[in-house]
Amino acid sequence: MVQTSLYDYANKKKASSSSNGTRTTRGGNGTSLPSAVGKSSSSRDKSSKRKKNLESDDDEEFEYREEEEEEDGMDEEEEYDEDEEERPKKTKKGSASKKKRSKKSVSDDDHDDNEYEMNGGVITSKYSSVDKKSKNKNDERFEFLVNRMDAQKRLPSDPDFDKSTLFISSTDFAKLSSFEKQYWEIKKNHMDKVVMFKKGKFYELYEEDADVGKKEFDWKMTERVNMRMVGIPEQSFKTYAAKLINLGYTVVRVEQVETANEQKERKKQKKGTKGTSTDCVKREICEITTLSTITDLDYFPDSTSKYLLCIKEDMMNHRYGVTFVDVSMDIFYLGYLEDDNHRTQISTLIYSINPSEIILERQQFSPSTKKIISNQKTVVIEKRVSTDIVPKDYNSYPTAEAARYFVEQHADSLVKDPIIEKFWDNDLVISSFGACVYYLKYLYKDDVLSSNTAKFFSYDGKVDKDHLILDGQTLLNLDVKISSTKGTREGSLLSFLDHTKTAMGKRLLENWLTRPSRNADVINDRYNAIEDIQDSFPDPDGVREKLAGIKDLERMCSFLYRESRKVKKEVFFDNRASKKKIKTYLETLDNLRKGLDIIQSLQDSIENFKSNILQHSLDLTAIDEIDAALAEFENEFDRELALTGEIKPNAGYGKEYEEMQAQIESIHKEVDTFLADVKKKYDPKSKLDSKSGSKDWFIVIPRTVTDLPEEFVRQPRKLKEFFKYKHSLLTTSLEKVKVLEDKMGDIQRNIFRTILGRFSEFDQYWKRVVQCLAELDCILSLHSVSIGGGFCRPVILQTDKPVLKVMQMKHPTVKTAADTDFIPNDIILGGDDACSIVVTGPNMGGKSTILRSACIAVIMAQIGCFVPAESCELTLVDRIFTRIGANDRIMAGESTFMVELNETSNIIRHATPSSLVILDELGRGTSTHDGYALARSILEYVADVVGCLCLFSTHYFELTEEMRYHPNIDFYKMTCEVQKDENGRILDVIFTYHFKKGVCEKSYGIQVAKKAGVPIEIIDRASIVAEDFEQGMRANKPISYDQINDAQRDIYESLRATSEELASGGAESLTPELFQQFVQNLKEKQIEVRKAYSNYSNLM
Repeated sequence: MVQTSLYDYANKKKASSSSNGTRTTRGGNGTSLPSAVGKSSSSRDKSSKRKKNLESDDDEEFEYREEEEEEDGMDEEEEYDEDEEERPKKTKKGSASKKKRSKKSVSDDDHDDNEYEMNGGVITSKYSSVDKKSKNKNDERFEFLVNRMDAQKRLPSDPDFDKSTLFISSTDFAKLSSFEKQYWEIKKNHMDKVVMFKKGKFYELYEEDADVGKKEFDWKMTERVNMRMVGIPEQSFKTYAAKLINLGYTVVRVEQVETANEQKERKKQKKGTKGTSTDCVKREICEITTLSTITDLDYFPDSTSKYLLCIKEDMMNHRYGVTFVDVSMDIFYLGYLEDDNHRTQISTLIYSINPSEIILERQQFSPSTKKIISNQKTVVIEKRVSTDIVPKDYNSYPTAEAARYFVEQHADSLVKDPIIEKFWDNDLVISSFGACVYYLKYLYKDDVLSSNTAKFFSYDGKVDKDHLILDGQTLLNLDVKISSTKGTREGSLLSFLDHTKTAMGKRLLENWLTRPSRNADVINDRYNAIEDIQDSFPDPDGVREKLAGIKDLERMCSFLYRESRKVKKEVFFDNRASKKKIKTYLETLDNLRKGLDIIQSLQDSIENFKSNILQHSLDLTAIDEIDAALAEFENEFDRELALTGEIKPNAGYGKEYEEMQAQIESIHKEVDTFLADVKKKYDPKSKLDSKSGSKDWFIVIPRTVTDLPEEFVRQPRKLKEFFKYKHSLLTTSLEKVKVLEDKMGDIQRNIFRTILGRFSEFDQYWKRVVQCLAELDCILSLHSVSIGGGFCRPVILQTDKPVLKVMQMKHPTVKTAADTDFIPNDIILGGDDACSIVVTGPNMGGKSTILRSACIAVIMAQIGCFVPAESCELTLVDRIFTRIGANDRIMAGESTFMVELNETSNIIRHATPSSLVILDELGRGTSTHDGYALARSILEYVADVVGCLCLFSTHYFELTEEMRYHPNIDFYKMTCEVQKDENGRILDVIFTYHFKKGVCEKSYGIQVAKKAGVPIEIIDRASIVAEDFEQGMRANKPISYDQINDAQRDIYESLRATSEELASGGAESLTPELFQQFVQNLKEKQIEVRKAYSNYSNLM
């Protein structure tokens, strides 16, 4: 996946505009840029020009009103609908929108709610085509946009051009209005991101960002020469931000961090700021979100983990330092990999965790690493290395020295963490960790580093004695997580096994599946758990139904922990944002209670279970303490009030809050007294217009009253029988109330943050509940799979010789995908039989399915699940290697044959006697003789030297003749029925899909071609050519017994004589001493075979 670039999109848009006849200006770098991007005619240029006084902070009159009015809530002309999309709608047409507006001086932060119209949930200006008189400076584009340069004054043609930055000269910057200065101070450092800029009740997107809104959502655009714009209401932000992020964009959220009253107070204290960016209401970046750093619960498209992976590579020695993190759950993994030439370990890591983003040091990674990453649908970010101990910004890749300094200065508590301490002196790992930390700080998400909820783990891609290793190629070839045919989870082994009901359970099951156990006790314990659920578990379906009602507690808790760490104030005009946070807190408490209730309801059944994992997931040693802690949080506030969006502790908000509340009550009494005096003195029909959140309070007096004093200032807006009046007492009272309400709001937010902080201190309790629920969910999921018809409990054998014996095995995902019943087969490897099997059969006859079935049986058995077979016996497997197909690498520029050799080389070097190797049609990528020679040599090496379990499918039928006497190799075939005419000519081949001992005579490729619809004349000609070729092959066998050298013949004859003597019954008449001599003789011959293969040339 290529990261969506606004710079690249803008260039495409400019090229399109130029080709459509838009007048262009030749830039300094030789590129053609439109003089008014987004315009289609000169008349539009005139209609969209704006009026602005350069010496003031005024902005376009048609678009903005004073900032205080943005806090006015929805007046009688407009209010928000409480529907799902939370879109504004007109509920009453006001006369003011139909009449000419009065001219007045306005600030850059002004909005007029009446000047926006709806466009699919997006508010845009209705005045985008109104003809306005403009000054000459606005007839042309900003110079810094026409002649684009990055912060280092590099042109786009420069190879080192940084498309994330923009250079604005001091001269150009001085010409901007206050608001424009504020905007471009932020945007110039984030040109490759979508900046959603808070403006009153709206988030607005300008210039290239506005183009994105138009492109992706067809938002109506306010067309202008400069600062073209689209906007969305505050409450729609999360909906569209989530869509942008999942489309691959990086979203920058810029918030107001002070209220209008706070702005006024600041302006009173600071003089001479007019015309500067500080003249506007304060705005700051509060968050930058990418696909791998999602933390808001509304942004997640599914329950899978979203990893950020940072890689530091030592190209000369094939070594890596890696750090990957799931920010949504505060989980960090650090690891050191000593890899091979084929980058097996880093490939396995990437395929296993499927990172959403990968960060690399620019020009410091090998072509092999680049090829692996290029096969993934992921965003790749290359960052320049920074040697600065104290960086100017954190958009770089630090050295190990800089990373250590940062950790010591900003998160010294991490140095004491055992995992950080373990890798502290490893420059590669610490540098990768530093890149991760820098990136989180750059995205304003580094607060986790100073929290007590961050969890660190060590990752080792090679030495893993407790787990079955599935490398990246094996995960793909076996469709473990993703179906190779559909490209989705549907049809994969994971989709077949996943009957979990919770998000936590889904993630844990995926972890079990990609890292199956090699511990016999753990595996047998999971088998016991399945049987316990079947025999002794009370109402498993009912428990699963209850689990389905539990939300993603793991992420919800982490979200609340992050909220407790927020210190920056964010101003929202719609209280639904704060309500949503309170709602999340209440839901978290409710879901913890539901989970705890499930665990408590099963306490009486624990003693009936023989499974340790089932007992562990239900036996909470601190269950009473957890229950008491949860009850304390549940009962410390008024729940009914909390449902309305206000968390009020039972003890109240404190003395200071109550004093402010008393002051507000006193002000309201004073206003009530004033109203009573007006009614008594002028007219009893007089009333107060003081809606909550309104900009001003008015006194409304009948029109019949005309003798009012001067302090009553009549307003232009006329009512049917009344006039509205301003009064100094009302204005002063409202200002006092707003200041007090702002302070009270701060107190409420601080108290809520304090509650969340205390909640995070019990992280170990909540984490234990989550772990128990996830384990219980996974075991119930395996039970749901295993109780289906045709499943058996595997038997784990403890023998020296590897064994895999599966009777009547069915491939589970093929069974679910096919229209007809899957034909079961026996797979017997090792033990008293040969460890290696050569599989022959017709094309499309099911050979690859048999190979995959053997692997699937091992994986399912070692995650602790029953297997779809009548019986299953196996010794534990340490690694599964698969050499099937090459499509995934052909697109990376490698030939089929090179892919085969690379992957086979990796298998030969890393396979052990405990491994399972699958080789599908090895040698097909080169000439017949070369392919045959390699296939035979590799098969012999695996069978004689490695001694592991191996399934080797081939169309080299000569191989079956030459190897038929090999003691470690058996031959199986996929059966079929051949229909012939009177002359013996093959008419059709019917696949029966039975796996039997023996050798298939032919591949029947010509008959398959006929089924595929190849023209009959080609089929006839191919039949003749094939017959001639076979006759020639029979006359000239490529390899025979008399072609081997003397040393090889002696070894072969000795082994055959010893084998025949034992097979003829001589073993029964031998004394134990003589029998041991025969065994010793065989061992010596085996050593001679290994010596013969010690030189690579002997393999050829």
